[in-house]
Amino acid sequence: MDKWLATASATSDQAERKELYAKAQKAAVVENAIAFPLYVPADQIAAQKTVQGLGFDPASGTPASAYDVRIGT
Repeated sequence: MDKWLATASATSDQAERKELYAKAQKAAVVENAIAFPLYVPADQIAAQKTVQGLGFDPASGTPASAYDVRIGT
């Protein structure tokens, strides 16, 4: 993959560049399913036992809506 990308960026031949980038894309997406996360949540939540309704979205692991958060007794 590194060779394809280096060669593609160095050539001025549009057809060769297109072919090399297509190979790299196919290898990354189809054959190897390589993923590069664009966002990694770094949320830190602290609450006392009296805080109620605090939850997290199960898909993303980020805090859910704050509309249900309340201070209990």
